[in-house]
Amino acid sequence: MKAAYKKGFDVVVVNHRGLGGLKLTTPKLYSSIAIDDFSDAIDFIDKKYPGRKLFALGASLGGNILGNILGYQGEKCKLTAGCVISAPILTPESASNLPPTLFGAYDRGLGKSF
Repeated sequence: MKAAYKKGFDVVVVNHRGLGGLKLTTPKLYSSIAIDDFSDAIDFIDKKYPGRKLFALGASLGGNILGNILGYQGEKCKLTAGCVISAPILTPESASNLPPTLFGAYDRGLGKSF
């Protein structure tokens, strides 16, 4: 991040709700089709830094969410560009190949309930 800052970029990290050492304070979880949290973050950043070009990188489930944002919002998206890395495109199939965790909640959260 220091190299990006030296080149004039500001870097913002957006964590999924309940991750990154933060308490989950709402009954709402995240999934690959739940784009509201990240869309709200993009809106907040856009208002805080008006006129700046916004770029996003999402890996794994974050890549899936970013891909959904780019696809659903299309030209209305406030991002200048996005990079999706190693996103599980077929989430139900991906979930079925994971070992059961947290009483199956992670499996359902990834895609079995779609």
